[in-house]
Amino acid sequence: MRLKTYYRGSGWIFMNRVIALVDGEKFEFMVDNPQRKLGYPKVDEESTTFVDENILKFMRAAADPNSEVEVRLQGEKYTDFKLSKMTKEKFAKILTLYDEIKK
Repeated sequence: MRLKTYYRGSGWIFMNRVIALVDGEKFEFMVDNPQRKLGYPKVDEESTTFVDENILKFMRAAADPNSEVEVRLQGEKYTDFKLSKMTKEKFAKILTLYDEIKK
C-alpha cells in the first residue's frame, strides 16, 4: 500500500517530511522523491510513499471520524492544515479493504 502526499499552493515548500498530530499523538515520516510541477497560478508537489507500520498507525488513528488531525508538510518551508472529513472517510475505506486483503 502507498500513501500519496499532495500540496498545491502559491509557493514552493520543497516538502520532504510529514508531521501529524492526531488527538495529541505525534506521527512523523519522510516523503519519497517528491515530484514538483509548476501550474498556473499554483505549484504542485506530490509524493507517493510505501506505507510502513508507522504510517499505517497514523492512518488508523486519522481514520477515526471523531479525531482531531493536524498536518504539517515540511521542507525548506512548511504549510499546516487540518485533515478533512472526506480524507478521514477515505482512510477508513482503504483500511477496511486493506484488512480484508491481509486476512
